[in-house]
Amino acid sequence: MAQSSVKDVDIPLSQDSNSIMIIGIDLGTSTGWAANTNGVPSYGCEKLRKSGRMESPGMRPIRFRALLTKLIEKFGDDKTLFIFEEVRAHKGSDAAHVYGELRGVLYEFCDVNGFQYTSLPVSEIKKFATGRGNASKEMMIEAANKAWPSIGLVQKDDDIADALWVMTLGAEKEGTRSERVRTHVPTIEKRNVPKAHQSFMPRRKGGRRQLS
Repeated sequence: MAQSSVKDVDIPLSQDSNSIMIIGIDLGTSTGWAANTNGVPSYGCEKLRKSGRMESPGMRPIRFRALLTKLIEKFGDDKTLFIFEEVRAHKGSDAAHVYGELRGVLYEFCDVNGFQYTSLPVSEIKKFATGRGNASKEMMIEAANKAWPSIGLVQKDDDIADALWVMTLGAEKEGTRSERVRTHVPTIEKRNVPKAHQSFMPRRKGGRRQLS
């Protein structure tokens, strides 16, 4: 069973000052996240949906901001890069509203605290993971279990699977040789990955970065 919260993870961080910590995020009422520490993925899923009928909908962004804070406290530094799925088509207006709300919180959190962020198209992530740009949730989970056999994701862990692939593709695009973001997936060299660059954009304290 996959881990369900950041407190379940206890993996020491690399002290390499030249490395970049990449945190992959799958935005939604169940937000998956993944961070690569010393070449080993740490991961989890935070439930952001209302806990009761009378709870304010404002608790969702509060919970998400708290999650981002925990991730930074656990894995982050001043070189942290958040990468999230760039979703253009949603199942309905409610899903679109939730996505936009959480994306806005992520933007604000990064800009206020000086962290960089960027996004990856869903089809590109799916093709990277499975070879098919329209891969199903089940295919993404299956691909993740093949890449990381020790994790053992189950059917409901699609948010974690997506976050793992966001993190991994982001690391490949970042092009760093640091062990801190290098994936240990054995078949990664065979995947269809655009030519890597040393950085998405010139370094600055915070804000959005453009992927190549």
